[in-house]
Amino acid sequence: MTKTRKRTRLPRLAALLALAALVGGLYWGRDHLPENWMPASLLPSSAASQAPGAAAKGPPVPVYIAKATTETLTRRSRSVGTLTASDTVTVSPEIAGRIISVSAAQGSQVAKGDMLAELDTSIYRAQVAEADAKIKLWRANAERANNLMAKGAGTPKAVDEAASELGIAEAALNLAQANLAKTRITAPFDGALGLRMVSIGEYMNPGQAIFTLSRINPLYVDFSVPQTELAILKQGTAVTIRTDAFPGEDFTGKILAIDPKLDAASRAVSVRAEIDNMDGRLKPGLFIEVEIDAGIIENAVVVPEQTLVARGDRIFVYALVDGKAELKPVKTGLRQAGKVQIVEGLSVGETIVTDGQMKLRPGADAVVVEP
Repeated sequence: MTKTRKRTRLPRLAALLALAALVGGLYWGRDHLPENWMPASLLPSSAASQAPGAAAKGPPVPVYIAKATTETLTRRSRSVGTLTASDTVTVSPEIAGRIISVSAAQGSQVAKGDMLAELDTSIYRAQVAEADAKIKLWRANAERANNLMAKGAGTPKAVDEAASELGIAEAALNLAQANLAKTRITAPFDGALGLRMVSIGEYMNPGQAIFTLSRINPLYVDFSVPQTELAILKQGTAVTIRTDAFPGEDFTGKILAIDPKLDAASRAVSVRAEIDNMDGRLKPGLFIEVEIDAGIIENAVVVPEQTLVARGDRIFVYALVDGKAELKPVKTGLRQAGKVQIVEGLSVGETIVTDGQMKLRPGADAVVVEP
């Protein structure tokens, strides 16, 4: 029984030793044999393709192309803004009183000097009459004091007091006449009258609104542009505005003023343009689109916008040179619908790739697909 067990253990031990030697040899060979010790014919297809000198050249990449051309471009800047009246005031009385008449021209045009409302004048006429009577009294007293002084019966003090009282009476008369004139509330300039906000018979306090009056010819266009557009802004530059209130129509004007300071938060500058509104169709408060015509660029190198390839913060295009793709860094300028100006990096007439760039690599072969 004991001898049989010893005989069966020997073959198993020998097999384990042989297996250990084989594994050790494989690990030794991994660290000491050269990388190309196995023939390429015995490698898998994927490994054989990665062996030195075995790289295969890919097929040409199909691409669409265009030519870099020259055009005359009009530089424009776009923004949004609001129409405002060139002058706006709140029509209100400067004195207290009961309103006895109101202009029926609410919502329409009025001329400078037109009466818009009138206050009750009875109190102010009485004040004028009182002041006038006091003037007559103190004028007579002044004459009497001067006559007595001339005869040696008067005193200088009496003369001075009479003259002073006469001056006070004259000032009171001027004030009463001014208040009487202010019972007539007139338009300070030509403009469009707003809606009436009071009724006849209402007692008015100083500053209480009766109408709003707006000068709507010309109108102001208030908008802002980013700091990058400061170079194209100057007084007199033409602007075009559009509004959804009149679709398909353009209205023209010019820049009137540029704010000397920028907004600290948005880094934008406020601009005011002026636009004619002879027919009065445009109204203050309209939301509008503004387009600034900032000059013409002649002989600009232009390519389709889809040719641009962005790599980080740089812009490139693929040019075809002798059938091979060449990646060129470029500097862009003015952008318009579907096209972009190339300021540096590309010449007129060069062939550039418009579609297929995603499959291209520098130096790759390319085949042009006819549109």
